[in-house]
Formats: sequence, C-alpha cells, structure tokens
Amino acid sequence: MSEDSTPGRESQRLRTSRMEAFSDGVFAIAITLLVLELVVPSLEGGSVGQRLLEEWPSYLAYLVSFASIGAAWVEHSAITEHLDRADPVLLRLNLLLLFFVSLLPFATRMIGEYAEAIDAERIAVTVYGINLLAISAMTSVVWRHAVAEGLTEADLPEEDVRAIAAKLNPSLGLYGLAIGIGLLAPRAAIFLYLAIALYLLVPSGRSCGTCAGGPRSSPYLDDEVWWSGPRPGQRRRCWLAPTRLECPGWAVNVEPIREVGAGGVLCLTG
Repeated sequence: MSEDSTPGRESQRLRTSRMEAFSDGVFAIAITLLVLELVVPSLEGGSVGQRLLEEWPSYLAYLVSFASIGAAWVEHSAITEHLDRADPVLLRLNLLLLFFVSLLPFATRMIGEYAEAIDAERIAVTVYGINLLAISAMTSVVWRHAVAEGLTEADLPEEDVRAIAAKLNPSLGLYGLAIGIGLLAPRAAIFLYLAIALYLLVPSGRSCGTCAGGPRSSPYLDDEVWWSGPRPGQRRRCWLAPTRLECPGWAVNVEPIREVGAGGVLCLTG
C-alpha cells in the first residue's frame, strides 16, 4: 500500500486493494467458522432424525448468521466498489467493522448452547442482536465517512450515494426493534433477524440506465449511458451497442434491450 505524493491531507489517502482483500478474508473466515459449530448428532438416546430435530435452534442460528454475514459482505462490496481511495480513519473504521463480524460465530454458538434455558437464551439472543446492530452501524459509518471525506469516485452520482444509504439506514431501526422483541420473545427475534438479513440480500431496483449526456427521447447507438444494476450502488458508465451495453472492465449480462422510454431511460432484461 503506497501513499499519494501530494503533500498534506492528500498524502494520507491510500489505495483500497489491501483493505478489500483483508476484509474479504475476514468475511470468508467468519462465515466458514459458523459451520464448525454444527454438531453431528449422536446415535445414543434416540434416532438420528429425532436428534436432528432437537438441534434445530443451532441450525436456525447458523442460517441466520450465514445470511447476516452474507448481507454484510454484499453491502461492504457495494461500498468498496465506489471507493477511489482510503484514508487512515477509514482503515480503522473498517477494522472495527471486521471486529464485530468476527464475533458473530461466538454469538451464534451462544444461541445454540442456551436454547433450552429461557433466561440464558434471552441473554444470548440480546448479545446476538447487539452484535448484528454493531455490524450494521459500522457499515453505515464506513460509508458515511467515505462520502464525507471525498473518498468515493469523483463521478459518483448523488442518487447512488442516497441509494446505498437508503439500504443501510432502515436496518439500524429494525435491529433495534428486534433486540427489544428479543427481551420478551427470544425466538421470535431470531426469525426477525433472518427477515432483516433477507431484506438486505434482496436486490432493489430495476436494471435501467439513462443517457449520460442528458435527457433525450431515446439513446442512440454508441451513446454513453449510466447503467444502474439491481444492487444498491451498482452503477457504471457504459456504451450502448445494438443488443447490449458495453462496460469496459465490467461484465454486464443484461441482454437484449427490452424497452426504451422517455427521457433516455432504457430497461434491460437480465
């Protein structure tokens, strides 16, 4: 990782490649550790099917945690996709985010261990919810810091900044609500955590683009267009070819063109 030669504040802006590689490694290890907590049922004291049913809280916790880490990785990827540079503060905020990600296998194990004890289960689910809330909060903090410090791509449209924030912000309130519910009904909270993770994983928006040069009745061939994919912040400058978009350095499997609307808006299948 090297620093810019520009003096002053600019010299503290760093490339993001090592941050992204390290982050992907932590996400991958955390999500792999989850499966190590699953125990193969013993043949003693009943049939395998019966023992599997008895272990259902552990399997549910694994499913929720896998989906939650996956959702956090998707959001983190959407953020780093639009980073031009990093700074020392962003690196440390990202480390704090990864700290909470790495804790999730421990919180998952607590749920599996204390599923049969009401008071202990309530504490375990609360710890689990706080862990998820911390991951969501730190993801939002990383993005807000990047935007505030101008670390994003210079040509990143404002609507993409709002799209990523709009996906991150509701999860904070939802996790807070789920933590409160967990104090009264721990198992209901676990299902709510799963619903939040699935909400974050579901792509939002249509695959549409607009002419980068401004509104017109329809884009022409070889026009430069913005293509917005179904994932928040998934936006690239592309060129309109006869049956598809050409996006240098980026694979776009969205062909053929389905519809061209007013104002230079085109929608694609894919």
